[in-house]
Amino acid sequence: TLSHLGTMLTEFSSRSLSKHLSSKKGSRTSNCGNRLEFSVLTLLTNVP
Repeated sequence: TLSHLGTMLTEFSSRSLSKHLSSKKGSRTSNCGNRLEFSVLTLLTNVP
């Protein structure tokens, strides 16, 4: 279901976000990941 997918995505993004915060490397790959996470989080928050 959509809610299950949203929960999965939120769980994944929060986990990868905490992983990114723990590594704190300004590499190009992490920037790309951040952009992806940001778009996913924006998508989730914009879903009614």
